[in-house]
Amino acid sequence: MGTLLLRSAPTRGSQVIRAVHRGDVVSIFCKTRGQGGDGLWYLLTDGTWAWGPARSIQVFGSSPRWC
Repeated sequence: MGTLLLRSAPTRGSQVIRAVHRGDVVSIFCKTRGQGGDGLWYLLTDGTWAWGPARSIQVFGSSPRWC
């Protein structure tokens, strides 16, 4: 997968806010349970608050806090 769609809510059916490309570095604010994949989503804070599925985002360091 080369592009990851970031969404307005932690569900696959929510509105797409923006996209990031493989290798882009993003800032994770927190994590929550949502719909799709492993059910875990991250809230990203890079310019626009948007949700991305955790299965598609690699975390370096400690796990993000719960929302």
